[in-house]
Amino acid sequence: MPIADLEAIAIIEEPFAEMKQITISMSDAHYRPALIHAVRKNTTVAGLVKMFRASLVEDRTEFERLKRKEREIRESIHAFCASERLSREEVHARNPFC
Repeated sequence: MPIADLEAIAIIEEPFAEMKQITISMSDAHYRPALIHAVRKNTTVAGLVKMFRASLVEDRTEFERLKRKEREIRESIHAFCASERLSREEVHARNPFC
């Protein structure tokens, strides 16, 4: 069996949940850099796959958190008056480094 064949990488959906097994095949050209990267991170290629999957969930969660925060900020704005904005000179006067 070629070294490029990764077999039975278990991805846990939830703690103590039934494991789902997947098989991933990749060329040596992709496997060797992944293996080197895994060694540098003191893990395995399967571990890298698991970390990648976890990062996808975190990204989704982070997006949802930011979306919720934006909605809360927009809902907190009850009145807006454009005439209360600072003039160009006032904006630049606030920051002495510009």
